[in-house]
Amino acid sequence: MVEIFVINGEEEEEGLGSGFFINENTVLTNYHVIKGAKKIRVVDYEGEEFKVLNLCDYDESFDLAKLEVDANHDYVEVSYENYNIGDRIYTIGSPYGLTGTFSTGIIAMTLRRLDTDTFYTQITAPISHGNSGGPLIDQYGKVIGVNAFTRADGQNLNFAIPSTYFL
Repeated sequence: MVEIFVINGEEEEEGLGSGFFINENTVLTNYHVIKGAKKIRVVDYEGEEFKVLNLCDYDESFDLAKLEVDANHDYVEVSYENYNIGDRIYTIGSPYGLTGTFSTGIIAMTLRRLDTDTFYTQITAPISHGNSGGPLIDQYGKVIGVNAFTRADGQNLNFAIPSTYFL
C-alpha cells in the first residue's frame, strides 16, 4: 500500500490519497486523487519514495488511474470473483494522513448505482478523506475494489469501485 501526495501549484502538497501496487511497478488509485496534479509523490508504508514515471492509463468515468513508478515492489493479488452482501471486507488507507489505517466491515450492497452509470460496492467499513484509492480487501487478502468515497450527509455510507472496472 502507498500514500499519494499531490502538488497542484507551488511546491506545497495540496492533496493526499492512497493506492496500491497491482504489479511490481504500477500503482492503482482513484483518478480524482491525482486529477490536475503538477507533481505526484508515491511513498510506501515503510517510507520508501518512488519516482512517478508516467500516468499509464486512466478512466475519469470509472475514477481509476494507473501510475507507472520506478520500482520493483511486492504487489497484491486482485480477485474478480463474485461476492455477496454480508461478506467480511477490510480497507487500508491513510485517512487524514494517518498512515496504514486498517478498518473492517461488511458488504452492505453489491452493484449500488448512484448518479452515474458506474456501479459501486457499498461497504460499512469506515473510510475518510485520504482513504480514496486504497484497496478494498476480501477475507482472503485479495483486492476486490478501490475505496472511492463516503457520503458525508449519511451515516457510514461508504463506497468502493469493484475490481471488474479495473483498467
